Amino acid sequence: MPRATICSPRPPLTLNLREAVNIWAWSDDGQIALPRVAIEAVAPDWSTFNVFHNMTFPDGRVLRYSADDKSLPTIGPKGMPTIPGRRAT
Repeated sequence: MPRATICSPRPPLTLNLREAVNIWAWSDDGQIALPRVAIEAVAPDWSTFNVFHNMTFPDGRVLRYSADDKSLPTIGPKGMPTIPGRRAT
């Protein structure tokens, strides 16, 4: 079972410091790729997180999505800050 990553439970004081969780995934046959799926915030205001999703296909098509969403508590079921894209209240 994978270990949970500990996220920052509150914004740091360092201006423009980023808290982010990224994944890169692709199919073994090269038919689809997710070159970046990310949830990130920029300090000092973590009231909103940015969500990015890119998808590529073998014919050269690229789908891109980005949006902002409100932050919620980072605290997971075991009382640790393990939920990315959210902040402590």
